[in-house]
Formats: sequence, structure tokens, C-alpha cells
Amino acid sequence: KGGKNASGTYQTIINIMPPHKLYIEGFTGSGAIYFNKERASISILIDKGQSVIQKLLNANLPGTIPICTDAISFLNHLNSRPLS
Repeated sequence: KGGKNASGTYQTIINIMPPHKLYIEGFTGSGAIYFNKERASISILIDKGQSVIQKLLNANLPGTIPICTDAISFLNHLNSRPLS
């Protein structure tokens, strides 16, 4: 349990983020960062918890892609793919 919604935590993280059009968040949990930062054109939210992903799917958030898997494995897979 990451607890990024603890007092001052998500604010600190958001304050150091550069402007971006693509946002990828592993270990989404409550989505404290996602729901409190400026929206990106595309957001990929990764969490192993099926209930977390189901809530995001039910919320019907435009431009948001919830993925139910292990974030480290997913990001390692993305990193190993050649850019084209």
C-alpha cells in the first residue's frame, strides 16, 4: 500500500512533474496523483488490484487506459521494445 494520498505526498510529487501529454502511473491505488494533477492527453494507470481497475473502468475517464497487471513487469516490457 503506497499511500500517495497521505498529507503532502501527492502534492510534492505533482509539484516536481514537468508538463506532459502522456502520463503513466504504476501502483495507481486510490489514484491520488492522477485525480489531482492536470490532465494529460493520454493516461495509463497500472495496478494489480482488480477492484482498483474496475473502479477506473466504471468511471469512464476519457483518454485513460486502466491496465490490471504488475506495473514493474509491464514497464520492463515497454522498456525492452524497440522504438519505431
